Amino acid sequence: MLGAVAAAITVPLGALPGDPWLSLGLGAALVLLGLGLRQWAALTLIPALACALIIVVTGLMARELGGGRVSQLVAGVAALFTLDFMATGSIFSMDVLDHLWWALASLIVAALLRRDAPACGCSSGWSPRSLS
Repeated sequence: MLGAVAAAITVPLGALPGDPWLSLGLGAALVLLGLGLRQWAALTLIPALACALIIVVTGLMARELGGGRVSQLVAGVAALFTLDFMATGSIFSMDVLDHLWWALASLIVAALLRRDAPACGCSSGWSPRSLS
């Protein structure tokens, strides 16, 4: 964890071995909250916000798939109590951001599949409505 702090402060962006968004986010949190006793808040703020966004995206995905308010609530609560999100939501690592990017990608795919003609660049004429 201290290696991530040192990388966010001293290493140039192009020389980072891991996810550049992780170091940018940590660097921004450290600039806003400062070093010292508030360093713990900087290290847990980004994963907590990412997990909160995953819960919101899960509810939006339930809405895109045709669910009502109850199904959105159930999907959000299910995402809230998923052990994997609980474990990675308190640790500053790339895992929580990977979960967020995959949840956003799944939401985009669900939104594209709900349309009559997905905007995927395919010229085959396939659409989800042609299956029914």
